[in-house]
Order: sequence, then structure tokens, then C-alpha cells
Amino acid sequence: MYVLRYKVTTIHVCAINAHIKSANSVSIIMTIFTIDYCLSDVTDLIVNNTRPGIIHIVRLATGENKTSDNVDIRQLGNALERTIHRALAYISDTHMMHSTRSTANIIDEIRIKAPDVVHINNVHKDYINLPFLAHALIKMQIPTVITLSPNFPEYHTLPSLIKRKRFNRELFKNMFDIWDMLFFVAPNADVAKTASDGIMEGHPIHTIDTHNLERKQAADLYIELFNNVGLI
Repeated sequence: MYVLRYKVTTIHVCAINAHIKSANSVSIIMTIFTIDYCLSDVTDLIVNNTRPGIIHIVRLATGENKTSDNVDIRQLGNALERTIHRALAYISDTHMMHSTRSTANIIDEIRIKAPDVVHINNVHKDYINLPFLAHALIKMQIPTVITLSPNFPEYHTLPSLIKRKRFNRELFKNMFDIWDMLFFVAPNADVAKTASDGIMEGHPIHTIDTHNLERKQAADLYIELFNNVGLI
């Protein structure tokens, strides 16, 4: 089993040596399943600067459906579920722990589609149940990449009536500790260091500075990372 401990790295562009799979007479290099709150800048640059043979399945809490030969963007959940999620999270400091129905639907779809990599963005938004999703991805042994935001760690500042800071820290740290096929992307070196010194300690943390790189170059870095972890 692949486990890399205590390492913060910066990705450099290199050629992808991907394994080729055949699907419907089309050479498919890789299938990426992205979960995001909206069509964020990171998700947008990856999808719109992709390479031939890469299939993107994107599920967004908010946004419009869009389909093409290699991109399938659809909405997950609904506004009522997200409102309930935010309300419960505010009362009991359980951010990222509700929206169970939407998360169950995502898990079922991942099980059916069997992507090479799952990419989660804007994980701090109240639209998925991260522990529930993590448990399923650990069992399915699917490599997972979580992109951290420039404001990481947001969970320190998320509003709540009853604070459970120590409990939540232990819960998420224990979850990350058993999630061997988990990788993080930080938008800059400062976020990478903060994450590596905190609850993400022990997991590979790659730095991809999407704000200071050309969009095509940043997309290439992400695709290279997805390819590398997908071959594990």
C-alpha cells in the first residue's frame, strides 16, 4: 500500500505516461470525478484546459448542467438540504457533517462510474458529509485529492453556537490518519506548511499556485498529479 509520510512537495511539469484503457472504442487515459460547491476557478481551469482522452465527471452543489464528449457537469443536492446543513452546523458546530442524502448519491455514482481519481474542492462548504464520503472512498480504495483554499484552515472561523473545536480536530485527524490514498493540494507554500503541521500531517501536500501560474500550466500540474496518484 502506498503511504508517504511527512512530505511537502511542489509539482513540476513533466510528460504523463498514463495507462490506456479502452471504452466505447475511444482511448480513455483517465476519468476524474470532481466534487465542488460551484464551478470554482480551480475546477474550471482543469476542465477547460484538459487533454484528449480525459473524462471529467463534475458534481456541483450550485451551477448549471453541462455535457459534452468528455465533460459531464451536473448539480448535486438542493438548496433546502444545504440550508438545513448550514442550520444544523451552526447550532452544533458540525460543519461538513450533514447533507447525507446528497453524499449517499455521490457515493453510489462513484461506485458505478469507478473513476481513477476523486477530486474534492471547497470541502469546507456545507454541501457534503465529509466523514461519510471519506469512509466510502477508503473502502473503495480510490485515490482522492483535496484542494485546500487560500484561507485554510476555515474550520477555525466557521460560525457556531456551541464550539467543539477539540472534538472536531480529533475527529478529522483520526479520519485523515486512516485515509492512506489521500493527497492534498495547497495554493501556496504558507498553506502547505500550515496543513503539514496540523491535522493533515503525514499526507503528501503538493503546492500548485493557480494564482501565479498560467491557467494551462496549472491545469497540467493538476492532471499530472491526478495521473500519478491514479496509477498507485
